[in-house]
Order: sequence, then structure tokens, then C-alpha cells
Amino acid sequence: MALFVMVIDDSPVIRKILDICLRRAGYDTRSFPDGVEALCWLNTTEARVPDLVIVDLGLPRLDGYRVIQQIKTRPALERTRLVILSQRDGLLDRLKGRLVGAHAYLTKPFKTDQLLAVIRASLGAAVPSNRLLGNNGTCASQWESFPLARMVSWSASQTVSKILEGWNLCMDTPEKHSDVARLRKRIAQEYEAATRGLTGLASGTARHSFITRRMEQIGTYHETLKQLVGEQEATRMLAETLEAL
Repeated sequence: MALFVMVIDDSPVIRKILDICLRRAGYDTRSFPDGVEALCWLNTTEARVPDLVIVDLGLPRLDGYRVIQQIKTRPALERTRLVILSQRDGLLDRLKGRLVGAHAYLTKPFKTDQLLAVIRASLGAAVPSNRLLGNNGTCASQWESFPLARMVSWSASQTVSKILEGWNLCMDTPEKHSDVARLRKRIAQEYEAATRGLTGLASGTARHSFITRRMEQIGTYHETLKQLVGEQEATRMLAETLEAL
């Protein structure tokens, strides 16, 4: 049996494109126009465990972040990979996607070969689940870590020497070095608070609002960091800070 990919997107055109693309690549697919309908289907006895779910963020009734959170609470879906496909390209959207458990983040418009490459990388050597949600058992696939650095776009042409040179220029005074260190520490604290909120708060509006506030605060610190060291270096520092957590 082929690997099973579930698609959740409110655009019928996107769903059709993904369905054709995935089936030609050898995947079984099923698509849904919103998260509520998808989650309801997953609660039926005929539902098959998806090996991977592609989720849009701007969904009606229940946004993509909450759909992912609901999927992550299901023990039977603990090995399901999650890929966000969205028109939103903000740094905070990517951070929030990583926080809720997405393995990759792609933006629209997208190229089908790029999407397939991400799907293959996400699934790795996964074996089709080949079971219904009502059955017991475990999937053979293993979790993969997708570092935030891969999700943050910055010029691949930069060499290590240029990065180090930029760092030295940014840290031209002890005061600036102290300010940068303080901002990075606060970013780490906000992200850790958001992570604790995932397990310490009940699911629903309270958790969603708490995490959103934490992401907005990280965004504020990131803006201040950009004023001190420049946009590119600030983004690199942000990725480096969160990768260390």
C-alpha cells in the first residue's frame, strides 16, 4: 500500500493540484476544505492513519495552527508528519509553525517538485501505516528534526568569514554586545514559555492566545535586534538562539 497524504486547504484549485501531483508521485491522498471536516473524518471508523498531512494556515472555522495542535494530541497520529503550506511568509508564522509541531513550512505559490522534495524529506524511510485509526499498532517511521535554520531564508552565498566579519562589526561596543545578549536571552525565555504553554494550558482559545502573545513578543525583540545589527544578522541570531534550546 502507498503512503497516505492528507491535504487540508480551502482552495479547490490547490486541492486539485495537490491531488494530481501526489497521485502521480505514487501517494494515496484525501483532501478536505477545512480542518473541522478533516478532524471529523479522522474520528470515523473508516479513517486511515495519514503518514503526512499538508495544512493551510488560513482555514475557515479552525485555523491551521489549531488543526495541527488537535492532530498532535492524538496518540494514534504521533508519527504523522505535518507540513504547512501557506501564503503567510512571516518569520513569526514560521516560528509558530515550528512550535506547534510542523516538520516543514512552504509558502504559496509553490513548485510541485519543491513540494515533493519536502514531502520525501519529511517522510524519510517511512513505511505506509496501512491501518485504520481504530486499530492498535505503531508506525514504522521515525521522527525527523527540521532545524529552524532551514526554515529561515538567508543568502547561501555568504561565507563563514563574512558571517564572522559581520558579527565583529555588529559587536563594536560592549554596550551593544550587552543589549544583543539581553535580547537573545529574552527571545529564548519567550520561546520556552510558549513551549511550556503547549503542555501547561488546556487546548483551545486560551492556549492559542498565549502562544500568539509569546510569538508577538519575540517579533518585537527581533525588530529591536534588527535595529542593532541589521536584518540579516538579526535573523541569523534568532535562528541560532532557538536552535540552542
